[in-house]
Amino acid sequence: MLPLVALGVAVVGLAMMGTPVSAGQGTAPPNETDHGVNESTFHTLWSGDTDAGVETLPDSADSDMAELAGLTDIPYNSPPQAVEQWNSGDHREFPETDPGVSIHPSNASLSDGRFVNDAYVDVFAVQPSTRARISRTDQPHYVAPNGSVLATADYRVDVPDDTASSERQSEWSLSSHGITETRLLVDETVETTTRGTHTPRLRYTDLDAYRGTDHTLSVETALVNRHTVLDFTISLLA
Repeated sequence: MLPLVALGVAVVGLAMMGTPVSAGQGTAPPNETDHGVNESTFHTLWSGDTDAGVETLPDSADSDMAELAGLTDIPYNSPPQAVEQWNSGDHREFPETDPGVSIHPSNASLSDGRFVNDAYVDVFAVQPSTRARISRTDQPHYVAPNGSVLATADYRVDVPDDTASSERQSEWSLSSHGITETRLLVDETVETTTRGTHTPRLRYTDLDAYRGTDHTLSVETALVNRHTVLDFTISLLA
């Protein structure tokens, strides 16, 4: 049996659960395939979506596999490679932003500081892995002893407005900013690190070497920003 892992993420004190790979209950999968996944395999990947009756199958169900997938969830003996291919493709498409914009999931828990705001880090996917939907309240997440955690992170930097008075003027500018490091921890022990990316991919190995079968994987991100302030003292001639 693969180890059972509880997922958590954290950045400057915030924590949030990652999003399951499969579609959520009552949601619809994408209308068409992408990321090089072939058409017949694409239809089998989505669980937790709303299944149709025979009389309400969509017109897109133009193959036997598409028709079957529209009626029920299709089980696998092991996590299919196509899921990793799909997740990796979506992960690469995470949008790039400028310092004034933070792109984040709608349910992300955001952290604010003096200058850095809307900061977060989130688990995008763990692969290979399987979420066992035993009941509505019992859905353990099983992962392989060797695998990868895909994450996303973002933030925005607020640059203060320039100020001026009759005696003093201050001008603010952003000198530098960035993600310095993202760490993957297993049971609070650092497993691996990566630097300088909004879409970290963190590999882990020998998870079964840790004591016990239930483990917590967490992701932490460190940020840095530097501002430059130019102060001018104004002297009035008599």
